[in-house]
Amino acid sequence: MNLLRLDGEVDTRDELIEQLRSDNRRLAEELRLAKLELVKAKSDNESVLVGVQEIRNLLTPLYRGLRLTFGEMDALPLSNTVPVNGTATVNPKRAIWEKWIEKFGDSLQAKMITTLLEHGSMSTEQLRVAMQCSGQSVINTYNRLLKHGLISRSGGKYSLKEL
Repeated sequence: MNLLRLDGEVDTRDELIEQLRSDNRRLAEELRLAKLELVKAKSDNESVLVGVQEIRNLLTPLYRGLRLTFGEMDALPLSNTVPVNGTATVNPKRAIWEKWIEKFGDSLQAKMITTLLEHGSMSTEQLRVAMQCSGQSVINTYNRLLKHGLISRSGGKYSLKEL
């Protein structure tokens, strides 16, 4: 209801208050719906994460088996090798390393062996970055592999021993 003020102006405070209340109700409803959507999105996200973990758990043995199989194939003394990108790829010692990797499982030792197989000699900093761990973890892992006689260090670079 508009009221005429003494100075001749129309008082529209009631309409303004009603408009603000209406806006407040609308915003409260939008907030409620947004919260419901957030709860659903979090639930969906959790379901996806659980599904991905289940897939990882199912595929990890297959992945390890394939890695070992390809290591065994690399160890075969093939005279007629099929070139890959123009170069023959026979590494008879790879199978031995794959067995060590399999033995160590998902540990940093397996990760260090894999990294050194792929990249060759590396410094502590290079291994730290490649293995995504601390420098101290690189040193500790080196010491564990050294006990097995699998690794050497020369000139600040780590490398796998010749088997």
